[in-house]
Amino acid sequence: MAAPMATPLIATKTLPPKHRRGLISRARLGGLADDIESHLLTIVKAPGGFGKTTLAQAWAGTLAERGHLVAWLSLDPDDDEPQRFLHYTSHALQRAHPDLGAACVAMFSQSMLADPQQALAMLIEEVVSCGEEVFLFLDDFHCLTLPEIHALVSFLLRYAPSNLHLVLLSRASAPLALDTLRVRHALLEIDAAQLRFTAEETQEFLDASPTDKLSPEDSRRIHSQTEGWAAALRLMSLSLQGQGRRSYPPHAQAPSTAGLARSIDGYLCELLTQLPPELADFMLRTALPERLSPALAVALIGSEAARSQLAQLEQRQLLTALDDEGQWYAYHQLIREHLGQRLQQQGGALAAELHARAAAWYHGQGLWSPAVRHALDGGATAQAYAWIEECAMPLVKAGDILTLVGCERQLAAHLVRPPVRLRIALAWARILACACPDAIKLLDDIEADADSEQLRLDSRAARAAAYALLDRPLEARAIAEDCLRHPVPDRWVHNSLYNILRFCALRTGRWTDFYATPDLPYPEGESRRNILSAIYRLVLLGVGDCVRGKLSLAEQRYTAAISLGYSADNPDSGVTALPSGMLAHVRYEQNRLDEAEALLANRLEVLCTLGFAESVKHIFLTAARMAQRHGRPERALALLEQAENIGISRQWDRLVAAVQLERLRLHLSQGRLAEAQAYLQRLRQLAVATPHTPTNPLGEVRQYAAFGDAYCALQQYRYKDAQQVLEPLLAELLSLDSQLLAVRAGLALAIAQQGQRNHTHALRSCRQAMAMAAEGGIVGSVLDQGPDLGGLLAILRDSLDDATPLHGFTLRVLEAWQALYGGMPNAGGKAPGRAAGPGGAEQRQALGPRECGILELIAEGNSNKEVARLLGIGPETVKTHLKNIFAKLNVDRRIQAVAQAEALGLLKRRR
Repeated sequence: MAAPMATPLIATKTLPPKHRRGLISRARLGGLADDIESHLLTIVKAPGGFGKTTLAQAWAGTLAERGHLVAWLSLDPDDDEPQRFLHYTSHALQRAHPDLGAACVAMFSQSMLADPQQALAMLIEEVVSCGEEVFLFLDDFHCLTLPEIHALVSFLLRYAPSNLHLVLLSRASAPLALDTLRVRHALLEIDAAQLRFTAEETQEFLDASPTDKLSPEDSRRIHSQTEGWAAALRLMSLSLQGQGRRSYPPHAQAPSTAGLARSIDGYLCELLTQLPPELADFMLRTALPERLSPALAVALIGSEAARSQLAQLEQRQLLTALDDEGQWYAYHQLIREHLGQRLQQQGGALAAELHARAAAWYHGQGLWSPAVRHALDGGATAQAYAWIEECAMPLVKAGDILTLVGCERQLAAHLVRPPVRLRIALAWARILACACPDAIKLLDDIEADADSEQLRLDSRAARAAAYALLDRPLEARAIAEDCLRHPVPDRWVHNSLYNILRFCALRTGRWTDFYATPDLPYPEGESRRNILSAIYRLVLLGVGDCVRGKLSLAEQRYTAAISLGYSADNPDSGVTALPSGMLAHVRYEQNRLDEAEALLANRLEVLCTLGFAESVKHIFLTAARMAQRHGRPERALALLEQAENIGISRQWDRLVAAVQLERLRLHLSQGRLAEAQAYLQRLRQLAVATPHTPTNPLGEVRQYAAFGDAYCALQQYRYKDAQQVLEPLLAELLSLDSQLLAVRAGLALAIAQQGQRNHTHALRSCRQAMAMAAEGGIVGSVLDQGPDLGGLLAILRDSLDDATPLHGFTLRVLEAWQALYGGMPNAGGKAPGRAAGPGGAEQRQALGPRECGILELIAEGNSNKEVARLLGIGPETVKTHLKNIFAKLNVDRRIQAVAQAEALGLLKRRR
């Protein structure tokens, strides 16, 4: 049902603008780079044309030369949307270092409507893990006006690690709470007064310009006239160049500061009159787009001469190349504003024509958002509507959700109600981002406004998907079946309805319908653009196979889905995240933990925005169980808390119940019975609150509560009570063909019977459960039953013929049991103490005291720079020690080194 997120990126936004020729070094301001290093936040606030960007470029270059990581993002009004802002911020950071922003980029590649605060928390964690000093420059911060974005930046400042430094360049005051930062001396503020050129800097600038040298008196007059305003100074210099002047005519009086804006218009008017008429006309006709390419200029001018005219303007320094290839250019904002005013003065006809040409060009490039914006600005509302109708669902299928949101915002700005098809597409976008309650509200309004039966059916199809993701299978199935009784012209929607029916059959245990639900092939050329419906189908089938204990079949389906994702036109980690996460669950059950861990690496946060309750449950429980296997119960509990929050926010009661059961099991393994019983109480309450309902048709919440009762009874040696719970539970699970859970129930029943000295029944229950496990290759669930199972497995081994497949499987499980719990159990069932892991002693001896001390400080959250300061050594020395630590521990990241050191008992903080 989901779609890969493929919002086009403007690469030049994450590059600092190219340096202009003729810049002078302003040591007075350039030296502030040292101050930036010692402050969390630097704000440079001044009107346009005061040289904010130029100065920041110099700072960025200096910081990069010092070996720091520098990220740059040029903002514009289109970025005034939380997800888009964070998406570009992630890419800017990733350009500075591949590990920065990687998880966020992957998350947004799958859902551009992912939770912004969650994405920001991931960014903060990546900066912490990086350890290097990171500087993030946000140019034109005043373009961001939404309170939600200001709240995100405030969140970043509140929880920023010590190695992060933020530099904001803005024309207006940033609406952020800054008093605390001022008190902490963590804020550096630079205003227009500091940015103004001094008389000496003005003289130096004019001396460096390609004009005849002006007299000191002329320089003083120019400085007085411009009041040190960089833009006015540059424009006056260009004007003098154009006239070939050797001196500057005196003025009667210098203008006031309030008059400087009018003076700039005067300088620009004078400058344009000096240009050849064809160049001045070119500038006027190309001023509407924020960025200009040669092809767009040709479309606006209607002549190939536009290409050479662009080059002439760049040579005259009247526009700036945004990249090294000369593909994109931009006028300075002051020049563009002045040209826009002149265009308005010539009447609306020319502006409307230029908007129409720009809109047509963008439409031809498939750039819908600027196409719609120019159509609306040019008064072509009907054309904008037609394009939105054309692009809405294709954008959903391609995952370009932000373009949809942009179209909606542009219509609202022009007081135009969005067409129904755009609203349906936006509802799908919210569904795919798991914001189903919001989608349902939108669909209620759509169905009230729909003026045709087809629109109502399209809306109902989206509603079926929303109910499915809200884990309401009976309602979703009824709506999907009703929609399929009518023609469904869109094959993507048609296959989404089939996936909904497949999901509903999975949730209600109707296995014949589950496997018999068809799938329509896409016409040639379309299948690669609709890859996600095929991936979802394979994932759903794989989940069904896992529930039934058919791990090898599930493995084939997940592997096929991953290969399908990588074969797409635009392969992306987001496309393969869901099947990769589910394959990790299979690998865990096969006891191939290293492979499972690799499959989940950097994907858990992406998976938060994906899938349905069953997939999220399997993935997060797998990650938590692996953390427990690695001796990291705190990490396991944190993952379970994250999964529970997802379940609560999405109204997934059975996910919440599964998490409570896993917490109960984790606390029992640590001997914390009282806490486990608290979770049992919550499970019982959930079971009462969610009987057989549309969200719990198989009684899964009740089943989890029964498991909790049995586990607590076993812990308290109440074996008969456990047996009384487990026998009907096992029978129910077998009747539902839920063999994966049946293996767990059967082995727990065997332990309960063995505890009552009913050895014959215990052996029979163990053999039946192990036979199911052997058929499916299930090892993880067997080992999860704990050390008490070891004796039964030894008895089973001794009772089996050596030539039987079950004997071989039991031996393999016993070897895994020994590696996990230590020693080898005897037939009496007593588990020996845990043995030391292989290789641990050697690794402990390999790390020296200095390396262990560095790991201690890193584990406490210190950056490389802070570690160096605390130990009285240089940052490069810290980097050298880290490289040695990585090699000795066989890891490649700081966070992995800390985890490995904790597992080896090297960190006093954790011991």
